[in-house]
Amino acid sequence: MKLLQEAQVEPNDIQRRINQTIHLQQTREKVYQRSQVLQEKLKKIFDKRTKAEDFYIGDKVLRWDSRREDK
Repeated sequence: MKLLQEAQVEPNDIQRRINQTIHLQQTREKVYQRSQVLQEKLKKIFDKRTKAEDFYIGDKVLRWDSRREDK
């Protein structure tokens, strides 16, 4: 298969379609990997800006409900 892809020799329509499918899958894998790297970078940036707060059992916290807020 790779030999045919490198030589770009496509003897028939079926082989051309197989090559297109392989190329599409490779492109999808690259996009997925790039999106994972981007998500990791964004997480690091977000984590850097947030403060670590520890909550313990029995602590009282204020809960914000955006659905009931007047707009």
